[in-house]
Amino acid sequence: MFIELTEILEGNLYSNKEPVRLISINPIKIQAFFTEEKSTVLQLRRESVKVQEDYETVKALIAISEKSQSNTKRRDSR
Repeated sequence: MFIELTEILEGNLYSNKEPVRLISINPIKIQAFFTEEKSTVLQLRRESVKVQEDYETVKALIAISEKSQSNTKRRDSR
């Protein structure tokens, strides 16, 4: 399962659009996350991603994803 977040693009030299984009991330790939100013930084294995969502929102989305995944595994094992 994936969670959808709004990535903050830094140093966006090639576009006049707003410096954000929607991304989908597999929560299993998130190593750590922490607050930075008004955003949250997700540390993945090889990179970090800054998102607009606050820390508590990211935490809740990850928890919902984990709960959903464990329910699916339980159903599959029956």
